[in-house]
Amino acid sequence: MLKLACALLALSLSACAVIDISILDTALPVAPQEYQIAVFQALGLDLKSVVYDEYSSDEPGASADIVSGIKTNISLNPELDLQARAYSASNSWGGKIGLKKLMYQEGRNYLALAPAFSYVQEMNNENDFDVQVFGAEMQILFSQKWGNQSGTIAIRGNYNKYLEEIRHDEELPDIRPDEEGPYWVENKEYDVLHAGIRANLCLKYKFLYFIPEIGVEGIPVKNGVFTVLPSFGYALGIEF
Repeated sequence: MLKLACALLALSLSACAVIDISILDTALPVAPQEYQIAVFQALGLDLKSVVYDEYSSDEPGASADIVSGIKTNISLNPELDLQARAYSASNSWGGKIGLKKLMYQEGRNYLALAPAFSYVQEMNNENDFDVQVFGAEMQILFSQKWGNQSGTIAIRGNYNKYLEEIRHDEELPDIRPDEEGPYWVENKEYDVLHAGIRANLCLKYKFLYFIPEIGVEGIPVKNGVFTVLPSFGYALGIEF
């Protein structure tokens, strides 16, 4: 346990543009309620680690950081919800907006699809680089309801466009383009794919609910090694 805590601390200290990869939801629609609002904390993926740079001292595998934020589900009709969340990590912030559509229900069993778009930006106090990440994701959720509680198994996949602008104030002849000025700009652009599976429980008491979640995420690191990261998190919220 101590080794795991030390590893997570090291990961969080080196993390950059971190995307939330948790689900923390069920296939059940919000209806008959109208709103769900929750705070959450989960393990996110450091997108800068998904592309290995041979000049970097980092290991050629993906790394993670803790993200904390707030999420909401808003009922649009009995089978369709609007979903949104905003979060931050040690050196970045991000958000996501999408829909959740109930596709099938029979008895206690529910199946839903949840497409979404996401955005992540790295916070850089020294102003020598800028990282932005635009993304799209799809979640497929299967839930079974037991009274007022439910269990969910879900699979998810992400496509992210990673854009990095690095401002150099000194000459590096091996990679410097032909341009003049006090500094020159190096642009990097990558397509990033990753996917995983999650399992969670939704425990309700009156208007309160709590969702603990575990799972794994698979990341094919460019120029590095395929990495499988553990995923865990929780959400605590209210519905009304």
